[in-house]
Amino acid sequence: MVNPVPAADIRVVTAARFAAVAGELIAQELSSALGERDVASLVLAGGSTPAAAYRHLAGARLDWSRVHLYFGDERCVPHDHADSNARMVNESLIVPAGIPDESVFTLPEPTFANQAAARYAATIRRTVAGTPPRFDLVLLGMGEDGHTASLFPGDPVLDETKALTAVVHGPKPPPTRVTLTLPLLNAARTTLFLVKGESKASALERVWRGDRSLPAARIQPNAMDPLSRVIWLVDEAAAGRGADA
Repeated sequence: MVNPVPAADIRVVTAARFAAVAGELIAQELSSALGERDVASLVLAGGSTPAAAYRHLAGARLDWSRVHLYFGDERCVPHDHADSNARMVNESLIVPAGIPDESVFTLPEPTFANQAAARYAATIRRTVAGTPPRFDLVLLGMGEDGHTASLFPGDPVLDETKALTAVVHGPKPPPTRVTLTLPLLNAARTTLFLVKGESKASALERVWRGDRSLPAARIQPNAMDPLSRVIWLVDEAAAGRGADA
């Protein structure tokens, strides 16, 4: 039984309902942002769990011309590669929803990873308001080792305080990746973690107890804004308890 921190916004659902609930929650958050601003910004996560949510999100009634899409991380492979987050998002969300090209800010295909990271940081500064830029909604997953985006345990990039993007080398192929950094991720108005599966339960318990050796535990609401928040949507297996949602 996991004992999460009392202040956390944790929502536990069955595995069967997970993707649909996630898609609905993302749509609700974007609709709320569009009610307050002309354009809403959404940072997308990679992986099979978000992909299933995106397929549900594609059917939402949203003005996608007013939603700008960004990527929390990307493997340094061509956009049509099987391991590319851009390809996954294109197939599960962008094409099915008919999202216009001008609303999608994909990481540049990296001939040189450092150059791609710098160009993406410049794009974010140009298109997202705030210092640091402030996204409306950031979607994150979590690995069995507690990593999130491409921020891995023990990586020096976890101590970054200024740069918006960084090149990292993950433990699995393809290793070279570009990721958004903690200063940028923690500036978001809302962060939504999508975590599913019994294999994540041990790391999730440690994160909820504040073990900062796990990168996911370092995702914290913006202390300067009391309305900033982190939501955890997890299935029963990951949470280690029965569903309450």
